[in-house]
Amino acid sequence: DEKEAGQSRPTTSKLSSAGDQPLVPLFERLIAEKRDLRPKTIQKYRVVAKLFDEFTEGKAANAISRQDVVDFKDLLTRLPVNWTKRLPGLSLAQALETNKTRGLPTLDPRNVNDSYLAYLGTFFRWAERNNIRTDNPALGVAVVLSRAADKRQSRNPFSVAQLQSIFEAPIYAGCLGPGRPYMPGKHLIRDH
Repeated sequence: DEKEAGQSRPTTSKLSSAGDQPLVPLFERLIAEKRDLRPKTIQKYRVVAKLFDEFTEGKAANAISRQDVVDFKDLLTRLPVNWTKRLPGLSLAQALETNKTRGLPTLDPRNVNDSYLAYLGTFFRWAERNNIRTDNPALGVAVVLSRAADKRQSRNPFSVAQLQSIFEAPIYAGCLGPGRPYMPGKHLIRDH
């Protein structure tokens, strides 16, 4: 039993009234608490907050359902890369509709998982810990990657033969001089 283990979840009556707020100001609270974030990470949190808020049409944080998150994930897989730059002035819905005919490249599934859904999951985990929600509707939601995408995710290292070929090149092993780094010789280039 969760209560016996001391891990009871907050009940609806104990939830903070902050859950009645839209997502964007709550994302700002999360950002303020995470003081060590880089500017680029802060920007990504704000992009995800704005995009999800637009998608859910301004629903309050405690009104977001797991289905909302799943539907958002599905939408992200159809969203054009850099849609705000490629399709300026269009809403999210308009961008999706326009892309049906234009066929622009869409977000990579790994990017959807590792960026958009990860930031959303972090937000809802924070909201749960701060009694804004009783659950994390983003928990476990992810785009299923194809085997090809899984293989692309791990980089292929150089083979030993390839590394030997690279480091036996005259620029590393010895060349004719600074002006002739690709011709074999006895001169070693030192950049320090």
